[in-house]
Amino acid sequence: MSTMEDPIYLKVKKSIIGQGGRARISKKIFDKLEVKDMGDLIVVEHNNNTILVEAYADVLVDEDYIRLRWNDLNRLQVLEEDTVTVKKYKPLSRKITKKVKKMIR
Repeated sequence: MSTMEDPIYLKVKKSIIGQGGRARISKKIFDKLEVKDMGDLIVVEHNNNTILVEAYADVLVDEDYIRLRWNDLNRLQVLEEDTVTVKKYKPLSRKITKKVKKMIR
């Protein structure tokens, strides 16, 4: 079973909308990433390129895919059907708090 620490691997499909910043994923992947609300941020990575996008669950997106806007495809330097890693965005303050709690125990 994966946790929100584990990346999820998804294939890319291009959205017809150009402006970046949003991704559509299946409801199952949305839940698997433990994203709580529509518009919460997720991290999408390919090779050494990383972007933050707002996540939206969409019943029309297959479970193994993520729909990205073409501006984001360009920033990631990916083509359709390339595989990207996706994980929930955790602000730095949460990461620091978590590490401090581990140190205290």
